[in-house]
Amino acid sequence: MVKFLFPLTIFLTTLASFNSVYAANIAYKISLTGPITPVSRRYISQSLHNAENINAEFLLMQVDTPGGLVSSTEKIVKTLLNSDIPTICYVAPSGARAASAGTYIVAACNIAAMAPSTTIGAAHPVSLGFIGSSKTMKEKITNYLSAMMRAIAEKRGRNANLLIKTVRKSKAITAKEALSSGIIDLIANNQSHLLKQLNNRLIRINGKTVKLNTNDITIINREMNWKDRLLHFISFPTISYMLFLAAALGLFIELTNPGAILPGVVGTICLILFFFSSSLLPINVSGIVLILLAFALFAADLFAASHGILSIGAVASLFIGSIMLIGSPSAPGIAIPIGFIIGISIGIGLFVIFAVGKTVAIRRKPPITGFEGMIGEIGKALTDISPNGVVRVNGERWNALTEEKSIKKDTDIVVIKIIRRNTIKLIVKVASENNTDLIRRNR
Repeated sequence: MVKFLFPLTIFLTTLASFNSVYAANIAYKISLTGPITPVSRRYISQSLHNAENINAEFLLMQVDTPGGLVSSTEKIVKTLLNSDIPTICYVAPSGARAASAGTYIVAACNIAAMAPSTTIGAAHPVSLGFIGSSKTMKEKITNYLSAMMRAIAEKRGRNANLLIKTVRKSKAITAKEALSSGIIDLIANNQSHLLKQLNNRLIRINGKTVKLNTNDITIINREMNWKDRLLHFISFPTISYMLFLAAALGLFIELTNPGAILPGVVGTICLILFFFSSSLLPINVSGIVLILLAFALFAADLFAASHGILSIGAVASLFIGSIMLIGSPSAPGIAIPIGFIIGISIGIGLFVIFAVGKTVAIRRKPPITGFEGMIGEIGKALTDISPNGVVRVNGERWNALTEEKSIKKDTDIVVIKIIRRNTIKLIVKVASENNTDLIRRNR
């Protein structure tokens, strides 16, 4: 038995040594873009866990985010601060930002880097649009986030006072300012430049000093799976907003035009996707109610003689509801751009008002089918009508009645009214160019 165990032991030891050497020359890279949500947290956590399992040299996060949920940011920061391998945050490419929640994530990494012409900061919790929040609650949130930022800065040896200003005073900082003030560790033009600067850099990890080796390192890009990509995509505030509007508009068209089917199907699908995104974003119920009220007012304008007043109220309700729909003091940076809201509100308002106007105009038109459609038609008297007789209209024989003294046989007549009692009888008069045109215009 021993003679079999010895070769096996040698093989496993060699394999372990090979894996250790291999792992020492690889690193994981992930891209953190868009809002910080539970999807982002899961993506970072799983990537870091996988990198730790293979003893990767480090985890590199390329960041470009407007901010996100405090709850998700807290968990991400906790994961980064307790990592067993170095974590490197790189705000890139040029023009990118690590705003709001992104500031905490960058500060929590072992090494923070930025590309030229990037920014960091503006981490103050805000109350968006017409969302009300008490002064005491805002102060509590600000104090908590400031303390959280100070703890991170002290842990990583960064400029705590300046980082706290990004929370309390919404200070935004450029890459050069961040480097000179001790918020970040280096500026890199691109990934190659970053790796070159990282080589032989010393990092403290859980009480131990680790030297980075980036010579001939292999960077493995870890992408989100398709499910997370979908959830992350619909977690963008503008996408979630568009989904809700598409759902409301589709169901509005279906309810006002029963049997259309397609708008109802599309609206239902968009509504389900919106419900998914609402679990990832700070959705305000008041915003939902106001947007639904807007479409209810649009629908009411189809049937009420309000001359467009309800539609104007609907546009106002849509605008206010859109501002309130997404946003919370606990989710700085997550909001729908005001310019986008204005454009959408005006666009939908004009479309629905146009549709309402067309519908009202159609309803005001006289019927052109059925018995009422015969009013104004020209026919011929088949008998003398004094006051009763028979006429031919549209190739059919009808009993007729005239309010004139009498109408001779073979005289051209025009239908001015229809009586429907036991039998249908046409009220006619002698046709002339003047009265025929008048009847057709007024019918």
